[in-house]
Amino acid sequence: MSKLWVQSLALTTAIAGFSLPSSSVLIEGAMIAQNYDSNIQISQNLQRPILDIWQPPPPRDSQPVRGDGFCPLWPPEPNIIPDTRVIWNTRPIFVWVGKVKSIKITRKRADGKRIEILALEPVEGQSINPEKETSPSIFLYPTDAESLKPGRKYSFSVTYLKKINTPEGEREVEDSLDASIPFEVVGNPKYQQIDTDLNNLQAQNPNLNREELARKRIEYFAQKGLNADVLQEAFYLSNPSENWERDLEELGAIVFRRCQKENEAQSNLK
Repeated sequence: MSKLWVQSLALTTAIAGFSLPSSSVLIEGAMIAQNYDSNIQISQNLQRPILDIWQPPPPRDSQPVRGDGFCPLWPPEPNIIPDTRVIWNTRPIFVWVGKVKSIKITRKRADGKRIEILALEPVEGQSINPEKETSPSIFLYPTDAESLKPGRKYSFSVTYLKKINTPEGEREVEDSLDASIPFEVVGNPKYQQIDTDLNNLQAQNPNLNREELARKRIEYFAQKGLNADVLQEAFYLSNPSENWERDLEELGAIVFRRCQKENEAQSNLK
């Protein structure tokens, strides 16, 4: 299994904390331990460092979106992974299943004009496991780009490649989402409070290794309902253990299967 090597993974603004009651993990686990995608088989005899704490919320509906299998994990389309439009991280990573050609982030000014914050092409994501079609790929927010700002709303657009069958054989063509995906960064004073909480978490747990600390941060974000930051923490971890990598792949498989459901629904409408 390939290892995920990522540069500049640690958030420069606080990798730390909040003191969580011992019962909170049990309560959280009981609430989210359901497997909403029952056909995704997860081995029960293996530790699940991410999925034992958090699983993607179930889709709100099954309305078809596309018929090509491209699946953004973050930012996701709202009916694939709900409740992920608000994020604390101002330099997020982008996660998807498929092949991306370009990405763009914009925001609307007070006068209604939309300005470009980030535009990148080509985009080469790093796959967790290149041998698996459903394995997620990640792309780090560039360190030399303007960071996102607390309290602001943004839109994410992506151009991706999909395979089509032609008389000459299979080939790749460009496509894009029907609409940009809106998201927003947590505003103050909540943004600063989270920053303080995370600093406290690290200070109160000085002996935790990187993976144990990442789990604490995931627990914290899950309790706060910040699903986007749960995904960020999960995919930010460099050189993860095999169990951690397995969970990342299963997250990708869950989302990919939802996209396949969309594809099947759309095919039935034709």
